[in-house]
Amino acid sequence: MILPRQLFMLLILFPCSSYSNKMLMVDTFANKNYAYNSLISLAKNAGFNVELINFYNLKNKEINNYDSLFFIASPAFIENMDKNLIAGETIEKITYFVHSKNKLVGLISPHVTSQEDLYSSKELIKYLNMLSFKSRNKYKDIINWFLLFPIYRKLDYKTSLPSTKEKILTPEDLENLQYLTQKDGLMASAILPLNKNLKTNFPFGLYIKNSIYNNHFFLSKIPMLFFSEISEDFRINPVDRNLKIQMLDALQQTLLELKKITETQSLEVIKNVEKINLPEELQYKLSTEYRTNTQEERNKNIDRTLNSWAQNGIYAGWIRLDFDAEMIEHILENIANANLNLLWISIKPERYFSKTATGENREKYLQEISNFTKLIQEKYKKLEKPLPKIFISMGITTNFTNQPVTNSMQDIFAKDYSKVPAPLDIENLWKPELLDAFDTFYDEWQTSIGNGLNIDGIFLDLEMYHAQDQESSYPGYCDFSDTAWQVYSPESQIKDTKKRIKYLYNNNKFDEYFSSLEKEAQKIGNLIREHMKAKLPNGIIAVYMQTLPNSWFYNGILSGLSTEKEPVILATFNNEFFLYYDILKKNNIYALHMPVMLLSQFKEIADFKQIDEFKKAHDGIWFNRFSWLSYPYDNNKWWAIEASPLNADTVTKEIASRSLEYVKPAVQI
Repeated sequence: MILPRQLFMLLILFPCSSYSNKMLMVDTFANKNYAYNSLISLAKNAGFNVELINFYNLKNKEINNYDSLFFIASPAFIENMDKNLIAGETIEKITYFVHSKNKLVGLISPHVTSQEDLYSSKELIKYLNMLSFKSRNKYKDIINWFLLFPIYRKLDYKTSLPSTKEKILTPEDLENLQYLTQKDGLMASAILPLNKNLKTNFPFGLYIKNSIYNNHFFLSKIPMLFFSEISEDFRINPVDRNLKIQMLDALQQTLLELKKITETQSLEVIKNVEKINLPEELQYKLSTEYRTNTQEERNKNIDRTLNSWAQNGIYAGWIRLDFDAEMIEHILENIANANLNLLWISIKPERYFSKTATGENREKYLQEISNFTKLIQEKYKKLEKPLPKIFISMGITTNFTNQPVTNSMQDIFAKDYSKVPAPLDIENLWKPELLDAFDTFYDEWQTSIGNGLNIDGIFLDLEMYHAQDQESSYPGYCDFSDTAWQVYSPESQIKDTKKRIKYLYNNNKFDEYFSSLEKEAQKIGNLIREHMKAKLPNGIIAVYMQTLPNSWFYNGILSGLSTEKEPVILATFNNEFFLYYDILKKNNIYALHMPVMLLSQFKEIADFKQIDEFKKAHDGIWFNRFSWLSYPYDNNKWWAIEASPLNADTVTKEIASRSLEYVKPAVQI
């Protein structure tokens, strides 16, 4: 008998599944719908039919029609779960689902770093009634251990942000974990995946058979489950592509085993669930072939002058001029010896030229810049080397360390962030702190301190260092301040933040609201680009942010700052870029990407091979605090993570040998 074409296709798509398990994934970060693409791709390959929804759209959703539910818990949601209307109704819905029989319930917890975090995550388990009181007591030790263990790594491998303080999970630890889950005899819990044939037996979650409710509980953590998403985890996502694929295999195996548990109700059976290949599209997008083809096709549309300079790779060094002024001659020598072709200088013009600036030590500041611009030209002329491109770094919130913000950000839980400026406030944020400050600084550069040295570009630093205890970046679930509300509804008389949020919630208008804010952010990006181009017609705009964008504000501003012909240079801590290229392009974001390279990665000569890995997968590399090469190495200093124990000559020689001789543009930028 010949199978119908539709059934044949289903068998190809779900070769290991007897039925498709309907899964609802609930996100409380209000991220863009592509934020979890890798996990969703793996889950579909394992036999789950996945639908992603933001928690504020859950109000009219009938969730009991689903077989599985994964709840992605943000710290902000946990903080507000017992004092907010939307959070309260979300918990009520999920609790009802938990009490239904034969369901798979997954809790994806934030990274736990303290007893306070542990208490919050355990409170969420209790609030959602994910485990009965009896089960919570029975599995208390293993839940505590799982949530508190800092980083789940079996192997000591290289990531973007290494840390000597994190514990590495050993094979013995894994055996002890499995023993803890089985010590009562009957196997009712397990660390997944159970399959012992995987090259990387990386634990992705804790499974517990929830006998009271006759369903299945899966506990994981955001850094683990989403290690390789667009907002990747810097301490887990490996630089090595083969190891990354092995870890994705283990994550997919975890999902396969969970799927099998829902079918068989037996943990014993899943020990022998066979491994399947990763989704073909994911494999291809992780390949060198895809990166090469995509990069070549993209570069056809890039401005010829920019492309001729960047085509052999951008090698950027970040230095802080005020801190390094006394060592600047030695620092410039190291930069020249390393063949870096972009110098990213933290001068922070806004600190001295914004209307909110104190102006303290301004004369000293101007003199340091003047000395630098003279010295760099003399140094490179003597060495007979072309000057690197000069990029001036500007932060948007530098002055708010000492000055209050005029309009503060407010989130979906009606929380006010007193240190964080409203992101769409042009008059009190973007104009005085960036546009006006740059204009005044540029005039000063041209007339007195630049000494004929060209400014080739501007590096916008979008991290808010002054507000680390509140938010260092704009989350997807903001903003409901007056400036944001005026963008959405200029004629509205709703003045109270809670009433605004309730109106959007009751009328199912959050998607419409955030879409309007994103369009305004795009206008701000356009405004900045056009403003900078007026002063620097051939200038390049670069942006620093911790990760690639996945929320309305960063999507909007980057799409406004970039064009297909003139992409921004984007510096992040991501060690993956082309995997997300299509996504960014669909959102009108065009970028040349540079991952970070901390000098502490270079402990021996073999470590410089990481540069070769990055060259295969990106458009360049940025070296954070390259200036530390000029200081004596001290492992006890706070900056040791940014410095190499190797001597400067060795480091610069190895970097230079791996960076191709770059081409000087025919037209000066």
